[in-house]
Amino acid sequence: MNKIDMAKVTYSFDDLEESNKYLSDDFQGTDSVSGPPFDKAGWIGMGQMFKNSFPDIKVVIEEIHEESDSVMLTSHFTGTFKKDFDLSAMGMGVIPASGEAVKFPSSTSKISFDGDKVSRTHNTDTGPEAGFPGLLQALGVTANP
Repeated sequence: MNKIDMAKVTYSFDDLEESNKYLSDDFQGTDSVSGPPFDKAGWIGMGQMFKNSFPDIKVVIEEIHEESDSVMLTSHFTGTFKKDFDLSAMGMGVIPASGEAVKFPSSTSKISFDGDKVSRTHNTDTGPEAGFPGLLQALGVTANP
């Protein structure tokens, strides 16, 4: 599988077992605006959390291209907020499901590789609509500073 296809599988929540196959054991997911990096288990767990709350979640790829030894991906997610979004593990409680369609903000990520595995994703966006604060904003929730 080529790097662009691996990047698409890694960012899709369609098949988390398949995504897991393409992540290196020391995988890290980071962004420019929020907390500590996700490891491999955290990345897949986050995907499952989204699938639980947004069963029809889809990634919409706006732009994707190889750049040197990495892939640059600009995308956003859409889905219907059908089940409560449990952020208790992050100390944020549970966001009640609205039943409404949600379009998350677009983001650009640099996806790095170690051989035939994705070793790191880094969301390069900054600002109030980037990262986790942007996600919360799309759900109509204000992040506490």
